[in-house]
Formats: sequence, structure tokens, C-alpha cells
Amino acid sequence: MRRTLVSIGIISLLAMVGMPWVGVAAGAPASGGSETLDPKAVEVMQKMGEHMASLQKFKVHSDRIMEVILPNDQKLHSDRSSDLFVQKPDQLRITVTSAKRDMDFFYDGKTFTLYTPRQKYYASAPAKPTIGEMIEQATSEYDIEFPLVDVLYHHEALLKEVMSGNYVGKSMIQGVMCHQLAFRQKDIDWQVWIEEGNKPLLRRLVISDKSQKGEPLTIITLSNWDVSPTFEAGLFTFTPPADAQKIKFVTVGKDMGIQGASTGAKPAKQ
Repeated sequence: MRRTLVSIGIISLLAMVGMPWVGVAAGAPASGGSETLDPKAVEVMQKMGEHMASLQKFKVHSDRIMEVILPNDQKLHSDRSSDLFVQKPDQLRITVTSAKRDMDFFYDGKTFTLYTPRQKYYASAPAKPTIGEMIEQATSEYDIEFPLVDVLYHHEALLKEVMSGNYVGKSMIQGVMCHQLAFRQKDIDWQVWIEEGNKPLLRRLVISDKSQKGEPLTIITLSNWDVSPTFEAGLFTFTPPADAQKIKFVTVGKDMGIQGASTGAKPAKQ
């Protein structure tokens, strides 16, 4: 499931970090099938990508509702909120809040750090020099998941795995008029709502996982967009609290530990 969502996770953050927007020709068959992508849906996606790529810095809040289906078919929902701060090309800050755990992620162009305020653990590693390179590094080497759709990269898969895509029409999200688009892939259906007008910002993403019984939904709503923020000094650099304990990241494939900090972190040897 995790890697399945990669192919659409980039929709929400692809252009935010200035990565290339890769798609297929409007009206052409997608993934070699007979179904097509609606030219208007492709156009709206393209405009969103171009607009987001033009932004040098921004911040945005997101609220995620994840649906879990029990063996008896009862559906449960859990919430998680996050705030994203971006200053291109090499500064990123993410804060995540949920009932199970809080997390802070810092990247200042040289180092990235994951900190869990409740447990007071943190781990740091030397980082690649740009946001896009760092995300790929943190995901592939340390299995760190990023918010908004948990994983963010693999921009080369955007729309290439889509079997069909349609422009649904206009719809309101939290008082903002948006274009609603619907896409279908082999194992997932997904929808996006993109603000109409000259600020085509992503306002909502809905994923239906057809590979699981009951096709559970994930709903992510983005709000409080600020595309010209003023960031305070030190926002992107981690300074450990006096009572924080440093731990080590371990690379993917090795024994994991310290759940709640990162799936790729374990205590440092004393």
C-alpha cells in the first residue's frame, strides 16, 4: 500500500518542492489502455504544477482523515494534522500532530533531523543539498515517511499510471471554489480539488485504496495557505532541548527500533 500511494502522493507536493511535472498528453490513452485523460483535467493539473513551481517559499496546514476497516467491516477514522514550511531550494520544516505521536522534521540544506517531542528522541543525518534530493535520500535510505500523503516522491510516476482521468466540475472546499478532478489507477481511485483562478492551489486530495477490502479512504484537506510568508530565524535548524536523547538512524533493511520516532531509527550505542 505504501508504495502504491507514492504514485499519487506527489500530486500534493510535487510542485511545492520544485520537482519536474511529468504527465502524458491530454486525450491520449493512459498506461497503454483504451481509456483517456480528459484534456481539461490535464490542463488544470499542469497549471497547478506551474504555479507551485513558481513559488519560492510558502506554508500550508493539512488535516488528514484515514479510514481503517476492521475484520467485521466496521469503519474507524483517525485524524492527523501537519504544518509544512518551505523555502526553496534547501529549507524545509514539517510538524505533525496526532493522538499517537507528534513529530518535527527539520532540514536546513546541510542536515535533516527528526524529533519526537513527547518521547524526546531525535536523530540527525547529513543531507543532500536540495529539498527534492533530500526527500529521496530520507525516503530510500532511512524509510522516513513525510506527511500530507505520507510519502512524497517518485514524480516520474505522476499520471503515467493513470488509466483514466476526468474533469468533474466545480466544487466548494471550505468556502473556496475549486476544480474537481477524478483519476483512476489499477489499485486506487483518487480525486483532487484545485482552487480556481490565478492561484491554483491544492485544496483537497482523496484516495480510495481498492487493493484493500472495503476500499478505505484517506482524505487530506489543505488550508491556511501563505505563499509569501516571513519565516523566523532558526525555523529550519534543529536545536536539541537539554533533556532530549540522541538516537541513530539505521538504513532500510536493517533491524528497526524505537517505534514512534521513525521506522528507521534506533537508540545510539553508549
